[in-house]
Parts: sequence; structure tokens; C-alpha cells
Amino acid sequence: MERRRFTLIELVVVIAIIALSTAFAVATLRGESDTQKLENVTVSLEEYFARVRYRATEDGETWEVYFNADARTLSACRRMSAAEHEALQLDGEAPPPVLSWNFPENVTVTGEEKDADRKIETVEKRVSVVEQRRQDEDEANAEYTPGGERMFYFYPDGFVGGAHRLELKCGELGRTLEVSPLTGQLIEVKTEATAK
Repeated sequence: MERRRFTLIELVVVIAIIALSTAFAVATLRGESDTQKLENVTVSLEEYFARVRYRATEDGETWEVYFNADARTLSACRRMSAAEHEALQLDGEAPPPVLSWNFPENVTVTGEEKDADRKIETVEKRVSVVEQRRQDEDEANAEYTPGGERMFYFYPDGFVGGAHRLELKCGELGRTLEVSPLTGQLIEVKTEATAK
């Protein structure tokens, strides 16, 4: 009886299969790297803003996004007039936000004003009719907002307002993002290193 031996090609194929299986097992057991977590959070956040923008254009209403660091959420709700709030008769309770997004574990999200250090001094403050109406609605909406700091407005025409940035951190890695006023997509802000 003749014994069959393995050919060189068969041995190479078997070794390649074992190497690939080992690589997949190690990657699965090791988990995501900080870079991958940061990328996944950025993509998830961009999808969230796309949903809010879509709702604003679909409803023909302005939607506002609130940042709540304590609750680790971004919450979006439709801007309502004082008359709508009175009609709801919520007895001081806020309506639940329609769209919310929770920060994943091990990722820190902070919000900051884009031009926080800029100061504008005017001799006389003039308020337009639109600004006055918005201030009145803000006062009426104060007790009905989902909590946190209002950061972005998604308008029915597809534009985005708000002078804020979001900073994501995972481990030692960080990324600063702004929302494009034209497309609603996230734009990474490149920070220049300052010379010491």
C-alpha cells in the first residue's frame, strides 16, 4: 500500500487558512481600537444629524438639538410656539424628544461654542421682529425642552445653524467636529499646534 504525501501547494493552503483564522480570532478577542471606536462614533453621530435634518425638511419645521453632558445624550425636538405648548397642556412636563442619541461607553463628548472668546460690543442693540419672536418662543419653550444646552438648529430649507463644536475623546485620541451649515454633515476641525 502506497502512502500519499502532501504537496507543497496543499501545505501552503492549510497554513494560510490557519493564519487567517488566527488573525480573525485575535482581532475579535482584542476588541475595537480607540481609533475604530472614534470612527464608529463619528459615523453614528453623522447618521443622527442626517435623521434630524431629514425630519426638519420633511415636516417643514425647525428642529433643535440639545446637548446634555450629564445624561450623555443629544436630543432633538421640533420647535413649538407658545400657543402649541398651551394646547398640549403638559402641566410643566417636557414632551419627550422625538430623536435622541446616546454616547457610547468609553467615549467622551463635550460641546463648546465655536467663537467663545469673541466679544461683540455695540452702542445700541436693535432687535428685529424675527429675533424678538424667537426670544418670545425661547421663553415659552424653556420648560418644554429636553434638557441641556441647545447647540444646533436644523431648518426646513436644509440649512443648519448654531455656532458650536463637538469634541469626541476616546482614550488618548480626540477629534473636534463642526456641523456643515449647508449639508448637515460633520466636518473635522484641524487644530493647529501652537509653538511653545
